[in-house]
Amino acid sequence: MRKRGSLSLSVNAIVILVLALTMLGLGISFMRGMFMQLDDTVKQVTPDQLTNPPTRDNPVTLSPTQLNLRSNDKMTKTTLAFMNTLDQEYDFQLETTGDWDSSWMKANLDTVKMGRDQINSWNILVSPKNGASAGLYLVRFKIKQQTGGDYEATKDLAIDITT
Repeated sequence: MRKRGSLSLSVNAIVILVLALTMLGLGISFMRGMFMQLDDTVKQVTPDQLTNPPTRDNPVTLSPTQLNLRSNDKMTKTTLAFMNTLDQEYDFQLETTGDWDSSWMKANLDTVKMGRDQINSWNILVSPKNGASAGLYLVRFKIKQQTGGDYEATKDLAIDITT
């Protein structure tokens, strides 16, 4: 009799352990997905919400302006902020160029309508893929006016990848 009870207890313990590990894995992947979606937005902000807010003299800011990453690092965030210094409301769009692999970056590149002196920020997630070559990469962020003119503002981000 005692052997049957101990065998039953150990089967129950294994089932509970498997269920607990499954629930833990699902919870972790759910939370990770939620945090990834949070950072993929363009939002209107006030200057006191930013570390380095844009001004009329310096309409585009980036914080930080240089990222030091290892080739196997996960995601690192940088924040680009832009102030519409033009005389009225216009549509603007973020574009990127540079000597780097564009699959490393995740950002919202949709057109954004901005009023005069309005500040918007883009959270940009950078993650070099495994096997990325060590070196210094330059990314140029360009905010272009989409309607009513040809205004554009740029800011550069340096990505230093080490192995």
